[in-house]
Amino acid sequence: MKGIKPSLNAIILAVLAAAAPRASMAAAATVYDHGSVYPSESEVIDVNLTWPVSPGSPHGYDGGAFAGLESLTVNGENRYGFCIDLYHYSVDGGPLNYTVNSLGSSPTASPPGAMGAATATFISELWAQYYSANMGAAEAAGLQVAIWSLVVPGASVSSSSGMASPIFTWLTSGGSTASVKATAQNDIAFINTEIADGQTPAVAELQAINPSKYGQAFVIDSVPDGGSTARLLAMGLVCLGSFSLRSRERFCRQHPGRQ
Repeated sequence: MKGIKPSLNAIILAVLAAAAPRASMAAAATVYDHGSVYPSESEVIDVNLTWPVSPGSPHGYDGGAFAGLESLTVNGENRYGFCIDLYHYSVDGGPLNYTVNSLGSSPTASPPGAMGAATATFISELWAQYYSANMGAAEAAGLQVAIWSLVVPGASVSSSSGMASPIFTWLTSGGSTASVKATAQNDIAFINTEIADGQTPAVAELQAINPSKYGQAFVIDSVPDGGSTARLLAMGLVCLGSFSLRSRERFCRQHPGRQ
């Protein structure tokens, strides 16, 4: 409006307010899927999933699944994650268009659909307890299997084997199966203990990325904003510089001889 002149402080606050939401929450992400961190990891479980795609027309997958830590590039930065969707094939390479969602509202594709807040909390507890970027192949595969046992409908974390037959079956051909199975059982036992005792262990702050069209959904520790916050702040500084220059010029015109 004419006659209203924004102060320098008001402009600074406006720029910071505009940048803050984008720093904490990104609506979209560009993802490159580089595959497993441990490409030599053998298939340790057989997955038998069926779901209806139309009335009277079931569809599904029956075959091996590779378990381990996934290497990703998200908005230009390296991230490690775990698959939270066994109902869709992974797509290596990129760029792939993804959306950023809370873990509890993921996967966004159906099946399997959103896992819910309780399952998201369990995964966050597992992550805080066992995840490390330097974890070994067996530890990563075991944690992946434990996560699958939580997110796949019909699987049961209370199963003595750690997996619910016939959805999951341990394979015996892989040389690392025994150590992966032991790790998965240990991770699932941890969650069962927390449920039974009603304890509240450490919880990791996690996010989920979901494919807009192709690929699998993943849980990761954070989603970088791809530099959008820095660009906003840079634009704000340019505006501030322009404002300061115009103010100085106006002052000099009004007060000749004073700088």
